[in-house]
Amino acid sequence: MKITIGYITAREEPHLEWLIDGLEQQARPDDEIELIVVDALGRSAAAIGYRSIKAIRKLVETRPKPTIWQGPHRITAHDFFANANARNTAIVLCRTSYICFLDDRCKPEAGWFDQIRRGERKRESVICGPYDKHEDWGLSLDHRRQREPRGQKNCSGSWCFGGNFALPLDWALEINGCEEGCDPVGLEDCMMGHMLSNRGRRIDFVIEMSVQQDRRGFVHPLNFPRQDKGRSPHDKSHALEDRFRGRKRTEFTPDLTALRSQLAKGGTFPIPDPKADHRDWYDGAPIRNASMTSDERVARAKGK
Repeated sequence: MKITIGYITAREEPHLEWLIDGLEQQARPDDEIELIVVDALGRSAAAIGYRSIKAIRKLVETRPKPTIWQGPHRITAHDFFANANARNTAIVLCRTSYICFLDDRCKPEAGWFDQIRRGERKRESVICGPYDKHEDWGLSLDHRRQREPRGQKNCSGSWCFGGNFALPLDWALEINGCEEGCDPVGLEDCMMGHMLSNRGRRIDFVIEMSVQQDRRGFVHPLNFPRQDKGRSPHDKSHALEDRFRGRKRTEFTPDLTALRSQLAKGGTFPIPDPKADHRDWYDGAPIRNASMTSDERVARAKGK
């Protein structure tokens, strides 16, 4: 089996070694993994816990592709959350025909890789698995696990969340990846699920495809806060769902197939024009003036 794992992180202590340990325990002799570590902090994989194992045949270490929201080419005063862009970076760099995503500080449970192997072989649905969070106050169980303890076939696209999902690369490209209009709010995985479902791709919740996430002291990456606007239910996150959930292809994401071709020919990722008048689709405000809310400032001050 040949697959790609896109591992997304922006945390100070991502513990990549937890994933490596899990893969070593669950891999078979004929498994060939391409591991793409997309680290917003630009560290080497070894610096965050990588070690070589037989199953990982190729390691790709990269920052997220250039974006206006974070990193060296941001136009904002500070970094923001931009997971859609990070996931799309893995999609562009993927060189196998099947890709799965995992967030940092996670441990795949026994049987996780068996389900990835099965999904890659059958290619009949997008598969997503539960994630249970270990938080400062205790264990938070994935509510999908409680609702469908045996799993569920043909779910709503909204069930594709939690950073633990897998699909054929061609399916990701036919919707043009994650909607980058979701940055810096989030919900990019749910919107991806909706677009895939709108394309006729089945979404399956696979109970055995489970991971444990350690979020103790790490509610969100300290230096990459999310940003919503407005007051619920009349806020950007609700407007985001209204705008994107009915689509079959992303609106603001650059053409990922074209980017793949550009890189294959020796090119590089394009850099956003710092002088362009980038505006927020939600309210038309200049993105370069984006600032944290008071709640975000308090969370940063407390180290949340």
